[in-house]
Amino acid sequence: MENLYNDMEEYGKICQLYTEKKQKQEKKKKKIDDILDEDILWMYETKEEKEVKEQEEFLLGKKINMQKLIEEEEETKKETTNNRSNLDHLNKLREDPLTIIKKIELQKKKMMDDQKRLLDIQRAKELRNLSNANKQTSERSDTSLDELEESRRKKHLEKKKKRKKEKEREKEKRRRRRHEEKKLKKHRGEGTISSGTESELEEDVEERRKRRKKKRERDERRHRDKEREIDEKRGRNRTEDRGERNKAKWKDGGRDEETDGNRRGDSGTKRQKEKMRERKITYHRYINEKRERKKKDDIDSNSDENGRREKGMERRRKRSRERSREKSREKSREKNREKSREKNRERSRERRERKRRRSNS
Repeated sequence: MENLYNDMEEYGKICQLYTEKKQKQEKKKKKIDDILDEDILWMYETKEEKEVKEQEEFLLGKKINMQKLIEEEEETKKETTNNRSNLDHLNKLREDPLTIIKKIELQKKKMMDDQKRLLDIQRAKELRNLSNANKQTSERSDTSLDELEESRRKKHLEKKKKRKKEKEREKEKRRRRRHEEKKLKKHRGEGTISSGTESELEEDVEERRKRRKKKRERDERRHRDKEREIDEKRGRNRTEDRGERNKAKWKDGGRDEETDGNRRGDSGTKRQKEKMRERKITYHRYINEKRERKKKDDIDSNSDENGRREKGMERRRKRSRERSREKSREKSREKNREKSREKNRERSRERRERKRRRSNS
């Protein structure tokens, strides 16, 4: 920017020197023309002399052609208007780009100065407010600070007391419920209960027991079904093993006493081991099925949460669409307003031009 300003100053100095030279040359030419005019003027008539002659001829009775005068006046008016428009256009073209840049920079400086002034005013106000607040705090004595600390401590202690009271109330409620449940268990066989609270507690206890019974029955049914399936598989395997053994015996021609005794002695231990294995297998299967059910329940709960999230997203999308539509409507309204303003401006311009033409005519 500094280099630009230096160039501007040099350019201005050059322009001044050029204009001074032109003025000197024009003065010299005018002097020469004046000398020549003085020698030749007696041969030509001036405008004033022509007007005086026309007046004398009119007084003597000579006719005047009014159409020529009107045409001459109209031509002079047209020339003046054209000359004015041409001069304005030429003046605009003659403007240097550096002068235009200067004007733009001056406008920017003015805007920046205005913004700086506003910021300075705002900062001054903030500083005043801070100074006033500091003065007020300094005027307060140390007793006020002590009072504030005491009030804070009191509030903190009150909150602690409230929390303790709430915890004690909850403990008492639990203790009463347990005591009432024990009473209900004792008096259940003797007779009915009179109070409404005891009846409500009985209903809650019965509902819990029913739920537990239903769960136990379901688990027992599943366990029985699994045991039946396992027993059926065992029976099939036993029959197949017996058939194979009998076939082998008949092929050999009889039984071996030594091998039969060993088989009978080892058969009990093998069966016990197989039962233990099968029980472990059933237990692990039961646990795995429970885990799968929990996973399914979690998936269902997650699906419900996902459904809620999707609904929320749909609502947000609808709101965003409505907002976009409102914005588009506002933009269209603004465009229509701008068009109407432009039309009004054009109409006003046309009216002004008509007025100018009428005034010129």
